[in-house]
Amino acid sequence: MVTRMLPKKAQTKITLFNRFERSDGSCALLKTLFDRCSWQENYGISTSNRQQDSAEYAEGSTEIIIPFSVLPKKYLSPKDFARLPFEEKENYFTLASGDKIVKGHIEEDYSRPVELEKALGSDVVRTIVNVAVNDFGSRSMQHYGVEAN
Repeated sequence: MVTRMLPKKAQTKITLFNRFERSDGSCALLKTLFDRCSWQENYGISTSNRQQDSAEYAEGSTEIIIPFSVLPKKYLSPKDFARLPFEEKENYFTLASGDKIVKGHIEEDYSRPVELEKALGSDVVRTIVNVAVNDFGSRSMQHYGVEAN
């Protein structure tokens, strides 16, 4: 029986920062650490119409695979997560457009997205743009597919 989905060399630690609104209307972040995920950087090349010979590197996207088998907390849909009182949010995580994700475990806590990006750099912090729930097949195949820029 296969107990892990990813080859050992592809296993990466990541940190997810869920964005949510506090009762006073300010934005806050809640951190969740994951082990044994896959992080793939994609860089595109585009050619200019003016100069067919020159190619420019376009900013790419990041594809992240989070296997169901490594979830440290229970997953909730973005709508259900938003409805939770602040005190209960720490027991759950969600994957929503606009949430922040970083390669590696970040031990520090940040209360706002701007603090996170200022401390780590905007080239390190990614913003989730798309999430696919792949809950088909065996337990070792089930995962969340996350696209971030």
